[in-house]
Amino acid sequence: LARDEMAIKAYTKAIAINPKYDDPYYGLGNALHSLGRDEEAIEMYKKFIDLADKQRVDPWIKKAEQMIAKIKNK
Repeated sequence: LARDEMAIKAYTKAIAINPKYDDPYYGLGNALHSLGRDEEAIEMYKKFIDLADKQRVDPWIKKAEQMIAKIKNK
């Protein structure tokens, strides 16, 4: 629990420094999901997908889409 809360703070700080960098949104989505904050997690996964370089992180885009589907189908 404490680890996920620390991760949320770190990812939030990274996003504040560079809101156009995609990676922290994926990590933030994972940490939020671990804490049961699923609606917020979905928002972060969607933001990651929107910002992601489609060539560079294609497998991660698929993983984010899978996480959104998993959360919605709970």
